[in-house]
Amino acid sequence: MAVYNNETYSCSCERPVSDDYDELMKFNWTCPICNKKIRVTFNLDGKQHIVIRKRAGKLKKYNMVFYIDWKYHEILGISEVYNDDSKVYLRLRGFGGVPVPKNEYLECALSGND
Repeated sequence: MAVYNNETYSCSCERPVSDDYDELMKFNWTCPICNKKIRVTFNLDGKQHIVIRKRAGKLKKYNMVFYIDWKYHEILGISEVYNDDSKVYLRLRGFGGVPVPKNEYLECALSGND
């Protein structure tokens, strides 16, 4: 998970959200009031991005992750890493595959459910 200098945090319930990174980690980047994912807004290379943070082990096929080369990549498949049950292997459109610890947070594009 990347941390950006200019991050701000919000929730769709519009209640105030803590800007305490450790507190947000404690709640798994989920609003303690409405239980929806916290939205992370940041600017990178002159563009504004709004993402949510999910653990790699909770990602699903077709999620879009903002990863590695600071571009969005669609997840084409997810599988367990052979001989290492602490990681998943993500197959990413336009990049290939990469093993990621299941408990690592990744930035994900918002979907209709977020």
